[in-house]
Amino acid sequence: ERAKDEFTALVSHELRTPLTAVKGALGILQAPAVSLPEARRGELMEMATRNTDRLLHLVNDLLDIKRIEAGVLDLALQDLELEAVLAEALTVNAPYAQPMGVTYTLEGMLPGLRVVGDPLRLGQVLANLLSNGAKFSRRGAEVRLGAEGLEGEVRVWVHNLGEPIPEAFHGRIFQKFAQAETGTTRDVKGTGLGLAISKALVEAMGGRIGFSSGPEGTTFWFTLPRAGEEPPHP
Repeated sequence: ERAKDEFTALVSHELRTPLTAVKGALGILQAPAVSLPEARRGELMEMATRNTDRLLHLVNDLLDIKRIEAGVLDLALQDLELEAVLAEALTVNAPYAQPMGVTYTLEGMLPGLRVVGDPLRLGQVLANLLSNGAKFSRRGAEVRLGAEGLEGEVRVWVHNLGEPIPEAFHGRIFQKFAQAETGTTRDVKGTGLGLAISKALVEAMGGRIGFSSGPEGTTFWFTLPRAGEEPPHP
């Protein structure tokens, strides 16, 4: 209950901050007596757009958690060419990492790997893991994304060179509300829902998820069934 109370406080904070920024930007743009240079107008529009995206992401996370808890999460499983999916994920998520001075690279791929998954939900899992990698990496670092074929399944991994995850937190890392326990003043902002959602999505697609963390960085990984083969037993 304490964790939920802190989570509620965090969500309230996460909602108020971007809403205040959007309202302030739109107020300046709409003020009839204010004449703004075009560059300044562009900055305000970009600020409003960025914070609107932040709000949308938060709302989508909350809706996904409710769908998962209600058991009404719909999946459209397909035969997917994994390399194309991973390359698209890097392209889509690169703008997130750029302000942090972090770059994404694709490596460790075997041509022809095909998996069974929902392309939309798989993209969501990759976005969560890539954004985590960027947030916890030092400036100028690379976050590496790759995959390898295993018996009956494919293992996808995301590796960053940030500080190791505290051992005391390992058992709670995929739980809801886990990040919220440190309150709203932590250095890395987030709702603590991304990894919980990723775990539920990967398992719904017939895979597993886990991580390893130490002095050489942190690797999050997940598996998906190979196309044309039975999914592995849990």
